[in-house]
Amino acid sequence: MNILQFREALAKDQKALNDKQPTPGVKGCGTCGVPLQESITGCRKCGDKYVCSDCYFEAFGEVLEAHPIGAFRVLRGA
Repeated sequence: MNILQFREALAKDQKALNDKQPTPGVKGCGTCGVPLQESITGCRKCGDKYVCSDCYFEAFGEVLEAHPIGAFRVLRGA
């Protein structure tokens, strides 16, 4: 690959990221499709797909609302 080919490929990848489309070799979120970058969007395995942190915690929050932690806990001495 020469410098011109590299610059063309870089511009193509940058445009894809700006359009929130995964580039070759980069996974997209299985829920919203945003390109997954560990330091920016997170990359969490959820079942059989990879999702961004926003989608992961949104789904996790729905589970917590259905089954709250500490529900029906008896406080003694209060």
